[in-house]
Amino acid sequence: MQMEIKRILLGTFIAFLVGTLSVAAQQTPGRHTVQQGETLYSLSQRYGVSVDGIIAANPSLKTESLKIGTVIMIPRQARGTGIAGSDCREMHKVAKKETVWSISQRYGITVDELIAANPEMKAEGYKLKKGNFLCIPYAKPQQAEVQKPVVDKSNALSAVNVAVVLPLTSGGVEVERSVEFYRGFLMAVGNLKRDGKNINVYAFNEPKSSGDMGGLISQLNLKDIDLVVGPLYPQNMAAMSAFTSQKQKTKWIQPFSSKVPQITTNPNLFLVNAPEKYLNESVARLFSQVFKDVKVVFLHSENGNEKNFSIDLIKALKTKQYDCTELAPGYTSGQMKAAMGQNRMTVFVPDASTKECARQVLEKIKWMKSLSPQGQFAVLGFLDWMEYAEELQEDMFAANTYVFANYFYNKYDKATIDFEKEYTRWFKTTPLSVYPRMGLLGHDVGIYAVGGLLKYGDDFFSRKAEGGLLQNELHFIRPVVGMGLVNDCMQFIHFRPDRVIDKMKLK
Repeated sequence: MQMEIKRILLGTFIAFLVGTLSVAAQQTPGRHTVQQGETLYSLSQRYGVSVDGIIAANPSLKTESLKIGTVIMIPRQARGTGIAGSDCREMHKVAKKETVWSISQRYGITVDELIAANPEMKAEGYKLKKGNFLCIPYAKPQQAEVQKPVVDKSNALSAVNVAVVLPLTSGGVEVERSVEFYRGFLMAVGNLKRDGKNINVYAFNEPKSSGDMGGLISQLNLKDIDLVVGPLYPQNMAAMSAFTSQKQKTKWIQPFSSKVPQITTNPNLFLVNAPEKYLNESVARLFSQVFKDVKVVFLHSENGNEKNFSIDLIKALKTKQYDCTELAPGYTSGQMKAAMGQNRMTVFVPDASTKECARQVLEKIKWMKSLSPQGQFAVLGFLDWMEYAEELQEDMFAANTYVFANYFYNKYDKATIDFEKEYTRWFKTTPLSVYPRMGLLGHDVGIYAVGGLLKYGDDFFSRKAEGGLLQNELHFIRPVVGMGLVNDCMQFIHFRPDRVIDKMKLK
């Protein structure tokens, strides 16, 4: 698997200042240390580039004269965005406490890539010093995918009939969230219809009593249903499974619960939220992709609600030869500091996802950081932490927090902003402030499942959505023959200390 890293800037962008660089910086291909008597014209003649090209690669030269000792970029060939014409997408001024590892992590590149772009780092006795300037290279391009054969669309459906089974009347939190999900789903359908698609949506109000599901199932039998979305209540899963199991063509997508026993026997069932076993396996795989040569410290608590996750991750990481340490309930910041690895990253993993646990762990790490300011550490947080993110955001940034999730609500994303504006215009109300955003979840399920059926028919589950998803990562696998399908997408939402959020996912 390959890991994809996306960077999302939050709040005010920090301006990149290209000024007078360190005299100590060494001349390397693409960079030149100005010597006495040199001018822009003489440099342009020496390197065979135009004066305008040099200025474009060094914006500060528009306002500053060429000074002895200044390190400037010499353009070679244009490569996308970044410093014009160079192999550096930007120059990084080393700050206090930064390491080669931390800088490579910040920019989503490997240590080897960073060193290769800065050959002076290979010199014997080289030390990274505050104020040094480093060339940040472009990440190595991924190998081109093997050309896939033309997709056989013979299974594509000319029309799709959808049954949405959710509690949509009588009020309450469950109804509010279900209604918002349904509205988002309808918005997705509306977009597909504008593209000329033929879609019929039938809404059924879900009863709370499983005894009342008989009448609803009878109504479903009267329709030629291709896709069922829902239900919400656990007691109604058995009836829906019985209905969809008997219909070879009817797919059943469950967007809410991960605890549906029928996943082991109903091949037509799709779980958006993977059951615990498969979720834990996905996190372990992603962990091993993101963290190399790290010390892992597991933080145990008396009543941790994620003990199974902790046990599974310990087992998986020990199998991969990770150095793991466990701290008993009642651990202190001093014990956390003592457990840290020497000269390498330490990742702390708690066994509870509650707000109280999140606050305590983050506070301890903040205190530990004051004791060991040069220590390299991170904390692995749970999906529930995203609900507390705004409240605990600063501590999450400071602690270098990685939260695992298969969805992420990015309120700064233009497409998301446009969706929420359109939602408000359509329904005369703003979306609920919950995590995940239910309207976005409904939209993404609609785009993926309905759009997939229209394009690929029964084969839609084996394909990733071709754009259009706003919050949720969706791709399904069948772990065992005869079993239903589970969403195998997983990502880390990385709250970096520089107040930037990365999304790091397997694909």
